Amino acid sequence: MENEVRMKSKDVFFGIGIIVFVGIFYSQTVNLPPKAAEFPRVLLALMLIAAVGIIVRSLWRQKKGKAEEREEKSISFKEFVLIALIPSGILFAICALMTVIGFYLGCFLLFIVIYILQDVIIKGKFSLKRKDVITLLISTTAICVVFYVCFSVLLRLPVPIGPWGF
Repeated sequence: MENEVRMKSKDVFFGIGIIVFVGIFYSQTVNLPPKAAEFPRVLLALMLIAAVGIIVRSLWRQKKGKAEEREEKSISFKEFVLIALIPSGILFAICALMTVIGFYLGCFLLFIVIYILQDVIIKGKFSLKRKDVITLLISTTAICVVFYVCFSVLLRLPVPIGPWGF
């Protein structure tokens, strides 16, 4: 029972923390021009909806007596390196190369590396099966297309362009 109350409290406090975060950042959008404030406010509204959902779900599960059992475990240094340090280092390296290779190619390479790392973390090895490689290329290309549509077409944001024009 004590564990259930602790889980409920963590989720409720996390939801409240998100709501406070949204409030602080919403106050920063007040001085922005109306057109410039649109996108941040939409994101903040989505975060607010998610926070309310977390709180409601936590309270609902507590009322029903279905508090989730979460196993808290520590991670090893190897897992920390695989999960946090290597992806962060790769992210910084690709960001540094962004003006040389371009935004979309940089994102493409970043997503491939992150996919491979996640495969190594989950399965313990990266498989080069045809199906996995095709899935990797299709999903990475789809993400890059979504980025292109969002940033270049809809928002008309300038992005670093590499030597190949993308």
